Amino acid sequence: MPESSVSFTNGGLLQASNSGQGNGGNVNINARDALTISGKDSGIFAFLDNGAVGHGGDITIEAGNIFVTDGGDGGNITSSTFGKGDAGNISITARNAIFLDKVFVVSNVQSGNAQGNAGNIDIKTNSLSVTNGAQINSFTRGRGR
Repeated sequence: MPESSVSFTNGGLLQASNSGQGNGGNVNINARDALTISGKDSGIFAFLDNGAVGHGGDITIEAGNIFVTDGGDGGNITSSTFGKGDAGNISITARNAIFLDKVFVVSNVQSGNAQGNAGNIDIKTNSLSVTNGAQINSFTRGRGR
């Protein structure tokens, strides 16, 4: 049974990573009412660390409403690879609305030494609000596509 509401605030962090060989873990969140991510150093991250070899984990979020705010130093959803392997996919489903304010939703290959493909970003909702410089990106800075 899903939790009623889930919050990551003021340093709240959920992270799945791999720093060796093998695949990174997946992150799955199912909140009946709301998911809130806000505040410095708060966020959901799945990644391959520098020097790791494998596949970055996927992030799957389902909730009634999703609020991701107060970005910059926090409030982000990111799947990345700094090593050799593809970044994970990000899937976000909100039955009602998604609010992104000054934040990033990113799947990427992060550095010039990283190798792999950026993941897909799939968003399903009745209403999407992207304000104050918020961004939804899938890109490669290393070798890949």
